[in-house]
Formats: sequence, structure tokens, C-alpha cells
Amino acid sequence: HAPLLPATRHMINAEAISKMKKGVIIVNTSRGGLIDTMALLEGLKSHRVSAAGLDVYEDEGDYFFEDCSHEMIEDDILARLLTFPNVTLTAHQAFFTKEALNEISNTTLRNIVGVYESGTPPKQFGKLDTEVELPRKREGSKFMSPMNNSTMSLKSTLKKAPANVIEMGRTDSVEDLVGHRGSTWFEDKVIFPANIPGTPSRKKAFVKAQGGCLLPLRVAVFSCKQYDRDSLVSMDRSLGTGIEFMCHDVQLSAETASLAQGCYAVVVFVNDEVDEECIEALHGFNVKLIALRCAGFNNVHLDKAEELGIGVCRVPAYSPYAVAE
Repeated sequence: HAPLLPATRHMINAEAISKMKKGVIIVNTSRGGLIDTMALLEGLKSHRVSAAGLDVYEDEGDYFFEDCSHEMIEDDILARLLTFPNVTLTAHQAFFTKEALNEISNTTLRNIVGVYESGTPPKQFGKLDTEVELPRKREGSKFMSPMNNSTMSLKSTLKKAPANVIEMGRTDSVEDLVGHRGSTWFEDKVIFPANIPGTPSRKKAFVKAQGGCLLPLRVAVFSCKQYDRDSLVSMDRSLGTGIEFMCHDVQLSAETASLAQGCYAVVVFVNDEVDEECIEALHGFNVKLIALRCAGFNNVHLDKAEELGIGVCRVPAYSPYAVAE
């Protein structure tokens, strides 16, 4: 069990299998890319590998989490793998318990609200870091906020650029402040709630005193099934976070990034393609946070996210009752 990183991709390959004791059983409940599937097939055929238990597959994106029971499998390697009686293959379901879904939703929402209100996500269980290679200020450990590098104070900015909305955003100067509501763009003043001191209630009071309002905290949830939505909505009510969810049963990619317009954060899963092009598109739509509702982060281009000042956080642990654990 290992994270999928450049150094661990295909760590189980033909050379590694050749060094294993004959009759070895290989189990993978992490990421499919850890195993060179062609090498595994050869190991099974030669009987060096006596059995394999797989919850993941390197090219699972087109098949897992979907009902493909009435479709032809065009992936010849996957189809061949399914013919082995000594291979148990499940569709990335080893985490899938009610307890795990609850913990994933709980940590994900706390991450989003933590960054939105204070600039930093809380530790899971008070000890596990949820940050992933986050852009940081030189003098601190919080997410980079646009106003932190500004020579203007919040009060002077409000005085020089009065507005009726104060919300999250990205800016290099007052003139660049641009906000959005839904799919309608408008020129206005945009401020991170993290830059307003005090508790959430004090933030709202401060904004109200300035004649403005805080827009709803809106997030786009990708690869979202009904059970994901139900879990997130239920946890939102339990925590009282007041998040507005835009749920999409499609994978996030450069082509679908426009669905995040008007959202502060995107909530993504294991097969979403958050590559350079996708992150650039998200940046163009003013998205400030990529919240992974999983432990792995191999599908996010961290360098590009850091370059553009977009934070990345994750869920380090799911539940001791998860099937894999």
C-alpha cells in the first residue's frame, strides 16, 4: 500500500515480480498505477503470481464508478484480467462504507470552510495534515491570500473602492478585483473572508457595516454520485457550514472546468484529471481551492496549482471500518 508518485509508478513491474517467491499473492487497494498490469498478467500466466486482489486498475477511469454491465469492454488488458479465476477485481470500492463516506464528507467540508474563513484547513483528528504542497506566504503557513501582498490595508481598500459585495477572489491590485455570481460576471470588489479578522459572525457583521454582503460559499463537486451528494448535504446540515453544492456527475477536466464558474472550490475524486490545463482553466474562473475527497493526490498537478496560488487539500484517513483497512 503506497501513494502513487513518479517514484512509485509501476513499482510492481516485471523485474520486481521476477524477484518474488513463486506463488506470491499481490493485493492493491491504493492506485492502479503502482502495478504494471502487463507484467502482472505475465506473472499470473507463469504461475509466479498465484493470485491477485485488486480494487484499482491503471486505466479505470472509463469503467469504474459506472454501470458498464451492458457495454463491451474495449480495454483488452482489463478484459483479459477479468478472465482469470484467481483474480478478484473490484471497482475502487474498498473504502466504500457509510462510516468512510461520513468521514470523507466531514473532513472535506472542514477543509473548505477552514481555508475560506481563516486561510488554513484544520488537521484531521487534530493530528493529520490535510494540506498538500500548498502555496504559502514567506512569513507564515497559511494559504496565499491576494491581500497579504498588498500595500493597502483592508479599510483603505474599502474606502477607495466601495462595493456592495465582499467575497473570495484573486487580485494583484484594486483595479483587478473581479467577482462573479453564478454564471453572470460583474466588476466589483472581492475580498477573502480569511482577510477579515474575527469569527464568522463578526465577519458578516463587518461586511454588513460596510454596506455589503457575503455571497454563499459555493463549491462544485465533480464525479458526484447520489450517495456523494447525500453524504455531503447531510454533513453540511450537521456541521452548519451553509455550503451551496453544485454537483456534477462528470469527471473534472479542462473540458468540464467551466462547470466550476462561480465557485470558490472544486471537490474532486480519484479519476478527475486536474492537470495543468485544467488548473489554468480553474484559475481563470477564480477557483481558489482544490479539495480532494480522497487520500491520494496523484491526479493533481501540484506545481501548477502552487504557481497559480490555488490551494490543495485532502482526506488523509477514511475510517477504520473501510473495507481495505
